[in-house]
Amino acid sequence: MARIYDDFELLIQASGEHFVVQILNSPTGQATSEFDHPFTQVELSNFYSRIGQSHRSMRRLDAPDLQAAKQFGDKLFKAAFTGEVLSQLRSSINVSHGRNHGLRLRLRLKGAPALAELPWEFLYDLEQNQFLATSSMTPVVRFLDLPHTVSPMRVRLPLRVLVILAGPRNLPCLDAEGEWDRLKLSLANLEKNGVLVLERMPTATLEALRKRARGDPFHILHFVGHGGFDTNVGDGVLHFEDLKAMSHPVSGQLLGSILRDHDSLRLAVLNACEGARQSNEDPFSGVAQSLCQQGLPAIIAMQFEISDDAAKAFAEEFYGAIADGYPVDAAVSEGRKALYTGSFGQEWATPVLYMRSPNGVLFDIQRRSKSTPGKAPAPDPSTEPVHTQPVLNQPVISQPTLIPGPLPPPFVPPPPPPLPQKSPEQLAVEAAAEVQRRVDLERPRPQPPPPAPTPIRVGPTPPPHSNRKLFIGLGLGLGVVGVVIAGILIANIPKPTPQPEPERTPATEPATNRATVVTPPSATTITHSTVPDQSTTAIGRWIEQFVSASEGPSTQTLRAFYGDTVSPYFAKDSASWADIQSDKEAYFDRFPQIRYAIVGEPQHSTLDNGDHVVDYTLAYSEVRKDGKAFTGRSHYRMTLREIDGSLKIIGIEERKVQ
Repeated sequence: MARIYDDFELLIQASGEHFVVQILNSPTGQATSEFDHPFTQVELSNFYSRIGQSHRSMRRLDAPDLQAAKQFGDKLFKAAFTGEVLSQLRSSINVSHGRNHGLRLRLRLKGAPALAELPWEFLYDLEQNQFLATSSMTPVVRFLDLPHTVSPMRVRLPLRVLVILAGPRNLPCLDAEGEWDRLKLSLANLEKNGVLVLERMPTATLEALRKRARGDPFHILHFVGHGGFDTNVGDGVLHFEDLKAMSHPVSGQLLGSILRDHDSLRLAVLNACEGARQSNEDPFSGVAQSLCQQGLPAIIAMQFEISDDAAKAFAEEFYGAIADGYPVDAAVSEGRKALYTGSFGQEWATPVLYMRSPNGVLFDIQRRSKSTPGKAPAPDPSTEPVHTQPVLNQPVISQPTLIPGPLPPPFVPPPPPPLPQKSPEQLAVEAAAEVQRRVDLERPRPQPPPPAPTPIRVGPTPPPHSNRKLFIGLGLGLGVVGVVIAGILIANIPKPTPQPEPERTPATEPATNRATVVTPPSATTITHSTVPDQSTTAIGRWIEQFVSASEGPSTQTLRAFYGDTVSPYFAKDSASWADIQSDKEAYFDRFPQIRYAIVGEPQHSTLDNGDHVVDYTLAYSEVRKDGKAFTGRSHYRMTLREIDGSLKIIGIEERKVQ
């Protein structure tokens, strides 16, 4: 049962070299006192070293000393709670407990950023022999008072959790797949019972999140990855991935600007190293604080590194309590208790709750009717707040005696059986074969083909008696003869979606060259070979040698393949050999086992200036340091130039990843 809370609100502000604490709201009245900073920098450093500093590269597995935690929490408690402030705390606890209420300790630290970085979750009442935050009767909350009020959102279960797993390859190893498996396992019962649904982002890029935020509603964002603080911009950052799976630091302000328009989002959980850290000058500099400032009602950030097992146990208890309708601070307390009573040392103090919701209630849960016992309810296609529904004044729970039973579903006539259809890929392959067959029939005739009803020119017109192989490539250009015949066949292809290049080549067809790319009149155009020639064969051998050198483990062999400057170099506009060498060395270190295989034949075209454009596909198998294996296919386009008698890469980009 969700608990009702009274507030004990403390405002702490700097006053010269001292700090003033003022009770703004409590069940028994107000009070003010003054205190000095309770710790020296040496004391803080020693304490952090015992509990696992948040800037360690690997997640903490050791349990901090209980006695050290008690001593730290006792010293912090006695500094902030003295005289009349302590008396008001004692009496407020008694009054609230007498009402069978909890007492929420709301800390407002905006005016004292030097104290905001302290782990207040360790507050320890020696007289009661209790860490305040380990009891749901006395949750500890970092409260941020912002002008806009936040009301609970009425939602129907299941709650939808969007999960981002970011493991940039140039940062310390993060087992993203293991994290996902652990999260799925910890929340398996909640998913099975239709309480929540986990959705994993396919890629951990900011652009992917921006596009997803425009889609279906989700209620909670769960980020697993690396975090930190950027002193250059004075803001906390989360390390997303770029298109090459390298680190892309995203500030809390930027992330908040993307998420603030997603009205259904009420909570973010940041399972990131240093995710709750902040500078001493700006109380909104950490990621969590920035997100709160941008309008998110509640954020949970990990102020220290947390072990995988502790993260799993906390997630299970916390999300279960949220789905039961608990206020978010009470749900955090349930998660803390699971860690405090388990074998997790003092990791219960790692989660930090930042909240701007006045009562902590994020969701007004509208539970589904259990019309089918034993069967998990299907996800609701619409999880918009209930206030968007046309009827608002009906009671949430109807009297059972007034409901004879569920209404039968309206009759919907079954759809007619679908006509046999072939996939667009099959139709494209068959059409390509038919085009070639008809071209072969037409080839002996001297007269040119009749004009196409709607000619589409995508490149230079081939000569009338060209022997080149033609493609229908789901959107790639055709020659004049191909356009004519494709016009005849196009009615048989049901609305094909244009694609940048053919996805597959039939096994019986020899590899052929890519159609000419449309270019402005002043640009350099591509000249195609009708059959593989000596230069194509030589370039094919060159590609094989380059691919072999790209498997590592040394960059010395690769130097012979690259020009001094490569533009573009994958996602970068330009890169020198020194940049490329650094990138490759980091990659070889990250993936000690790399195997590549060329799929099909590289496609070679020659530019008017003598440069070569090569398109090729690689099947890759890579094993990371932690033993995690990755397989798939990548499509590349390279521009080669002959320099001092040797071919050199002057441009390379990844066209598509499977």
